[in-house]
Amino acid sequence: MTTTQENRWIGVSAPRREDAPLIRGRGRYIADIEPAGTVHMAILRSPYAHARINGIDTAAAEAMDGVHCVLTAADLEGIGDFPTIWRLPGQKECTTPAFAPGKARYVGEPVAAVVADSRYLAEDALDLLDVDYEILDHVVDVEAALADGAPVINEDMGDNTIIEYTFPGINALGVAGDVDGAFEEADEIISGRFKVGRYSGVALETRGHVAEWDDLRQTLTLHSGSQVASLLRTELAAALGIPETSVRILTPNIGGAFGNQWDRYPEDILVSLASMKLCRPVKWIEDRREALQATVHGREQLQEWQLAANSDGTVLGLKGRVLSDQGAHLHSVGIGPAWVTGAAAVNQYKIANYHCDVVGVATNKTPNSTFRGFGGPEAMFGIERMMDKTARRLGIDPAELRRRNMIQADEFPYFSPGGAVYDSGNYPAALEKALEAVEYDKVREEQQSLRDQGVYRGIGISSYIHVSGFGPSAILGILDYYTGGYEGSTVKIDPHGRATLYTGMIPMGQGTETTLAQVAADHLEIDIANVRVVWGDTDQTPYTGFGSAGSRSNVAAVAVIKAIEEIKAKAVRIGAGLLEADPDDVAYADGRISVKGAEEMRSLSLADVAQQAYWAHKLPEGDQPTLEATYVYDPANFTTACGTHVAVVDVDIDTGKIEWVKYVVVDDAGTIINPLLVEGQIHGALSNGLGGAMLEEFVYDEETGQLLSSTLMDYLVPSFTDLPDFEIHHLVTPSPHTEGGFKGMGEAGCFPAAGALANAVTDALSHLGVEADQTPVTPSRLWSLIDQAGG
Repeated sequence: MTTTQENRWIGVSAPRREDAPLIRGRGRYIADIEPAGTVHMAILRSPYAHARINGIDTAAAEAMDGVHCVLTAADLEGIGDFPTIWRLPGQKECTTPAFAPGKARYVGEPVAAVVADSRYLAEDALDLLDVDYEILDHVVDVEAALADGAPVINEDMGDNTIIEYTFPGINALGVAGDVDGAFEEADEIISGRFKVGRYSGVALETRGHVAEWDDLRQTLTLHSGSQVASLLRTELAAALGIPETSVRILTPNIGGAFGNQWDRYPEDILVSLASMKLCRPVKWIEDRREALQATVHGREQLQEWQLAANSDGTVLGLKGRVLSDQGAHLHSVGIGPAWVTGAAAVNQYKIANYHCDVVGVATNKTPNSTFRGFGGPEAMFGIERMMDKTARRLGIDPAELRRRNMIQADEFPYFSPGGAVYDSGNYPAALEKALEAVEYDKVREEQQSLRDQGVYRGIGISSYIHVSGFGPSAILGILDYYTGGYEGSTVKIDPHGRATLYTGMIPMGQGTETTLAQVAADHLEIDIANVRVVWGDTDQTPYTGFGSAGSRSNVAAVAVIKAIEEIKAKAVRIGAGLLEADPDDVAYADGRISVKGAEEMRSLSLADVAQQAYWAHKLPEGDQPTLEATYVYDPANFTTACGTHVAVVDVDIDTGKIEWVKYVVVDDAGTIINPLLVEGQIHGALSNGLGGAMLEEFVYDEETGQLLSSTLMDYLVPSFTDLPDFEIHHLVTPSPHTEGGFKGMGEAGCFPAAGALANAVTDALSHLGVEADQTPVTPSRLWSLIDQAGG
């Protein structure tokens, strides 16, 4: 029997198997789940940015027909808060409570809850709650929050500084740079001050839960759209004070998550507590205003950087200060995204001398936490703007400046002064491929003649690294991140030779089910139709400490491969006995177990061997019945995806409107499992990144602390008319840190987007001296800059 490629699935653009029920309208989302006897919860949220809660009169609401219960902070005796699980040294203690702890700290913070026969009745009952608010001074600007005399948002912290964390520029080998010496030696020192706007995922489906307490069995089933069901089960059980084995998390289809659903929220506790109190199912679905007010926000930072360079373009050093607006309190991941900004800020460049202070600051805003990119896009925006500013100061082409400073392909592993170890890549090749695709030299040649015609065209380069597969548990421990970074997989072969794969990963639009099915089919060398993937049930699937975040499919894929290796080894042992051959003379290939050199005559199918494994009549000594294996994979280190984006835009100086000319992507995600899904993920991440670069922004009124962009009429999500056509190219440098060479890429598209756009806009308006140093670069904001420059 000869080996064929018929059942090799890695690298194949297989259609997403998740899509069939969705496009037929047969998807099952939280809103579709309504067990018999379900009642509905509505949440009363603070209308004030900062107010002490002196009391709540619930009598009128409780007396209303159809109301089953009213919950306030007085009902939380014995109920715990959700912890902040990334607790960096020096970080002040902070938790996420179910209700505002004696005072409301942001508009939208939960104050009370009503459970009624319908959501309509519950909403009406909210109007009957009489809350005695004592309005306090508020602060919604990060610099104002640090000023003397600023209102203190969390009195137990003493002030609004949550943490000051320093990156001293020491790499993983313990080698320290000399920042002061680099700046003394430099020919030029370039400064930049950047504001990264506040925005978030704004998923099509808002958050929601259905909780079912079984009083007979003393068990809680929570239907939830969480990205990390295992961790939710652990923390929810602890908060409720019940055994973790009594909690089951079921995850249906998710209409988008974007990192926001990685966190744990007050409503997780409230809906569960209400169900336990009433002994009936309780349902809560977030409305859009709640989603914008109360689902975690992301990004917002004020960055100040200085870059030291010689006149030949050699970057000698980088130092900076990042103020991260954390909102009212730390959420699940603490200042994690801002920490990643500091760790990743040197990007693809050989900057040995580095120092950065990251300051987490409390303000009267919705908490800032997990969001697609997790601090990486903020880092890329800062360094890529600094590279363009440096190029302009030195009179060097921006592409040439990057060439002179990029880490070379033969310098891996590279030990960054931010502390990360870059495993692989070819940064110069990605840059050159992108420049070639966008016809860089041609665009440069045309710029002046177009400008003479009143066409202001600019070209912006933005390179990036994405430390993905966030996972080695030992490193997470060093970072005081209190969860594990492993992924587990159980694979079972039934007596007919078909495979069932159990994973803790949660599909939420990224194609996880298809990807893992491809990996399993490829390594079992069977048809993908014979692979079933089970997910979204903590009673069946392996525990995962991290879940679907941090571009983790590369970690989960290796867990599948390792489990299948054990299955194949057992199949060979069983098959050898059936074929009356020495196991060393038997091999697994093409889904069959055969004697080497006699494949045509002495061979068994996987189904033949599986049936024998279940009959257990002739098992080798030491082997147990059935054909299955579980493997928990904890990677040796992170993987580093990378690439370069180049944007070409035209700017209308009369209106500030940006017109897209071209957008080129060169991406390196290591070995690509499914090219179709990779391109889809790049499109989605880019749309997300460009949304925050161009339009999306949470705007707070400084006088009232109110969120002004609390509807989709005010918070502008980009449509296809706002985005360019994306031209995507790939490089493949397999990672040495994962079997198969996979790297994560689900977030990578959003990393360089804002830098590419801002650099292109600044380049287009270079004759006016306009600098696009704040996102989003909206038409009105850009027009103001043009007007101030006299354009």
